[in-house]
Amino acid sequence: FELGQYFLTAYKEILEASQRFTFTEIKELLNSGATFGNLDDLYFRLDSTISHLLFDEFQDTSAFEWNVLKPIVAEILSKAEKEYSFLCVGDVKQGIYAWRGGVAEIFDSLEIEWPQLNSNTLEKSYRSSQEVIDAVNKVFSNLGDSEILSEVAAVAKTWQARFLPHSTAKTELKGYVELIGLNRDDPDARSQYLVKVVEDLLNSNRVSDIGILVRSNKEIPIIIEILKNKNIVASEDGGNPVVASLAVKSILSLLSYIDHPGNSIARFHLGISPLATIIGLEDGADFEKISGKLRFELSQNFGKTINLLVEKLIPFSNQSESSCLGRLAELAYEFEAHLESRLEDFSDFIDKKKAENSLDVPIRVMTIHKSKGLEFDAVILADLDTKLLGEGRSPVFIADKETPLSKPSRITLSTNIDVRAVIPEFETAFQRYNNELLKESISLLY
Repeated sequence: FELGQYFLTAYKEILEASQRFTFTEIKELLNSGATFGNLDDLYFRLDSTISHLLFDEFQDTSAFEWNVLKPIVAEILSKAEKEYSFLCVGDVKQGIYAWRGGVAEIFDSLEIEWPQLNSNTLEKSYRSSQEVIDAVNKVFSNLGDSEILSEVAAVAKTWQARFLPHSTAKTELKGYVELIGLNRDDPDARSQYLVKVVEDLLNSNRVSDIGILVRSNKEIPIIIEILKNKNIVASEDGGNPVVASLAVKSILSLLSYIDHPGNSIARFHLGISPLATIIGLEDGADFEKISGKLRFELSQNFGKTINLLVEKLIPFSNQSESSCLGRLAELAYEFEAHLESRLEDFSDFIDKKKAENSLDVPIRVMTIHKSKGLEFDAVILADLDTKLLGEGRSPVFIADKETPLSKPSRITLSTNIDVRAVIPEFETAFQRYNNELLKESISLLY
């Protein structure tokens, strides 16, 4: 705890000295600073007053953000003049950003706090075909009675209570929905079927773009690799899963450390990875000699040298990591023509190539989160059989709140079922946490 306090103090001093802040830090400063709640001071700093306020995607608003904005909303709604207006657009059923602080229930609190607000619901889609809307209605109109969700029926029914049957303005638009059940334990059959669906869509000449959506970034390089093995090019949109790989990061840390021997962060990261043993970087090793040898090999044949490192890391890697390493090796060969002085420029090259690839490829693989607001001629949901509560998502600690809008009443370490059985408060906190995860997972499916 003391170490954390020292770090935060030093970090804040550096931010204030440099006057560089992230959006999160600006929100924290507005929450705790002298200007919070003082609109005169705020308007003075803005050199303007605010008369009209429009929020979109309001269900993703965090408590921090709302604490800053609420006084402005309150002032606007306290005035009856026509020169003032407040419009708030959102859908609690689409609240999928609780993991980064979004509290969809803030939307519900608006009408309670300000009864004078006029409310309208919009159930008509201006994007989807009748077939898609029918599928959505069929799934979500009966969610609370689903046998699959019988153990969490109360949460499912609470979510369903917000759902009203949808209609579409695109009644003339032809659509198609198919649900295919495949064996989770037979990845080859799943891969073959995915390739077949993509090939059929491409050969039909009826779609110009295809979105393949998954729940987590780790699935993206696997699907990219599956398609690539069948000579189907797809772009990895929404995040950069190649550099998200720990194995890839260890190689990039090596390049950074060769360029900057004083980079202790890169040295530490390299030291705790299998790559340290592979290149002989152990206690007492002459890294200057190792570094010089690697720099020479990279300057002579960058792609081949990176590929050799990749081959030696493969045995330590799972399927997802191996796919990322394979893609890294391909990019290394492409980078050879661009290698000038800094080896770490390879990281920027990877980002640039990803951006280029996403512009002109008709097949885009991305997470559902990143696809929000986008539109495709055809959509493939590739991992619908993933558990709603995820796999391996146990948190380090749980902030227990009686309602999503409440302040935490206690913070507990995440404990196993045996401990929760003898400490009811822990079990209550765990169930509330799981219920919130479940609501968000249903919203993600929606």
